[in-house]
Amino acid sequence: MERISDKDLRVIHAQLERSVDNVLGVEKRCSCGFPQVILSYPIRDGKPFPTIHYLTCPHLRRCC
Repeated sequence: MERISDKDLRVIHAQLERSVDNVLGVEKRCSCGFPQVILSYPIRDGKPFPTIHYLTCPHLRRCC
């Protein structure tokens, strides 16, 4: 896993069109270097988060 940077957080925000606050790192990047899959902390706001891997790439999300 690759540590999350401020630039990654800005890109993820743009990809998902919302803010994220429980990201631990980038698991996979696309060929252009943008985050494709992120690792999320399994607890959010004191409650279990439904998934730890999150697809952020807008191109792949459209295909699914």
